[in-house]
Amino acid sequence: MFVVFSPCLCLICNLFSTNILMASL
Repeated sequence: MFVVFSPCLCLICNLFSTNILMASL
């Protein structure tokens, strides 16, 4: 369960950090 959930969490985290970087610019 965690193995399947981990990539999804990583994807959301990556999208979130990219959104913050875009907002900073």
